[in-house]
Amino acid sequence: MSHACHLLVALITALTIRLKMITALPTIEKHWALLTVCLFLIITGLSLTPLDSLPSAPGSDKIHHLIAYAALVFPVALRQP
Repeated sequence: MSHACHLLVALITALTIRLKMITALPTIEKHWALLTVCLFLIITGLSLTPLDSLPSAPGSDKIHHLIAYAALVFPVALRQP
């Protein structure tokens, strides 16, 4: 899970940085479906990957799931308010 958490944190950080840029919003609005499918596949893959032990990541797994699914619906929310 440590690897999965690091990937998820990296993904969310990348999304946050991109959203701070003014030019990112039109891109997300244009490619919202592709971005949503990619996020869905990443979250599904990370969720189904077996782990040897739980990671020592800060926060609970509930918070991590909340962040992951919020990132999943974000492009849809931009396109379909």
